[in-house]
Amino acid sequence: MSSSSGLAAPLPFYKLMALEASELPLQMRSDGLATFKSMARAWVPGTGNTAFGGHIYAQAAWAASKTVVEGMIIHNMTGFFVLPGRADLPFTYKVRRVRDGGIYCLRAVEVYQTLVEERSESTTSNATKQQTSLTEGLTEAKDMAPCFTATVSFKRREDPGRYIHFRYQTPHVSAGHLRKTYGKVLSGRRPEDQPIAPGIDSILWTRGLEADLWEETGLRFPGVEVRKVDMASSSTGNPDRVGEWRQLSFYRLIKDDDDDDAVDVDGDDSNTTSTLNLHACAHLYASDRNSLFVITNALNLADQLLAPTSLSHTVIFHGDPAALSMCDRQGRPIWFLQEAWTENGGSNRGCHESRLWRCDDDGRDEIIATTKQDGVIRVPADALSFEELEQQIERRRTRSGKAKL
Repeated sequence: MSSSSGLAAPLPFYKLMALEASELPLQMRSDGLATFKSMARAWVPGTGNTAFGGHIYAQAAWAASKTVVEGMIIHNMTGFFVLPGRADLPFTYKVRRVRDGGIYCLRAVEVYQTLVEERSESTTSNATKQQTSLTEGLTEAKDMAPCFTATVSFKRREDPGRYIHFRYQTPHVSAGHLRKTYGKVLSGRRPEDQPIAPGIDSILWTRGLEADLWEETGLRFPGVEVRKVDMASSSTGNPDRVGEWRQLSFYRLIKDDDDDDAVDVDGDDSNTTSTLNLHACAHLYASDRNSLFVITNALNLADQLLAPTSLSHTVIFHGDPAALSMCDRQGRPIWFLQEAWTENGGSNRGCHESRLWRCDDDGRDEIIATTKQDGVIRVPADALSFEELEQQIERRRTRSGKAKL
């Protein structure tokens, strides 16, 4: 995606997921371990240093995919966010073989970050400078808690002659569901006509506090282009109707001229396994984008200063893995759509659910995945509304101006 805002074009997904093999890149050790280190910096949703959780989630799956044999495609992943990840440190992915079967195989992944401080004498002055170096953490990580842990399951195509083929979707979300249900917000607009998803999807930020900054943060989102559909004419923030709240988001792969992702859907291309697993990881990555803000918006808490935190995230892919391909036969990115909602929550937690759709022009839309995410939603008893926070900031500015005089 080219940038018309003067910002550098976002990093393509394959570069964002790039890994350096630290231990046996082509096979696993006899004890079933392989280790990889991230090479690209993770995106930061806000202004701090906390990495986007979807980056760690997707890259853990990508690391696991590098330890399986040809034909094994990701079909199920559950991850637990243990500690916040830092964007200024690389991630070390330790992949462990749980089982290799004929049709299914399972990997466990633990993700670490390690910071080691070393003191070195400067050759240009007598002062002693403290130099901080980043290490892979292959030894140090043994004494640390992982920041993320996951299980990733892979499956190969089965012999169509041995079993009866079936594919089903819930009747009320089958053919024509998207157009019938969301015609008001989808008709007459292409996905690329929808606005770029903001850095943080809360009106407290997008319509008030440093709104330009959050728009710019959204424009810098790497790997996958995400467009948020304006649901004003479809959804309401009535807490009594929270289960009816929906948010649609289009997304597609970001590529560059060196990225050849055309997939042979007949499975004859030797790179099909790697490409489909990379595209599966892109779906995982996009599924976590602004996910918990769907809950705060549905609960009419969008004007509160909140910081939702993911606890766990599960994605299950359905049907033929060829449907996961994010490019057409010519290698051009195609649009997918996430339909998200929340129906249950309590005890300062909320549950985000979604369906990932492959959309066809003829209306035969296909659900390629379902997702479920458990997250912390804490609303302080003394939380300030958007208007109160604006007034507080204005008072501080006024006092600061008087002090300078």
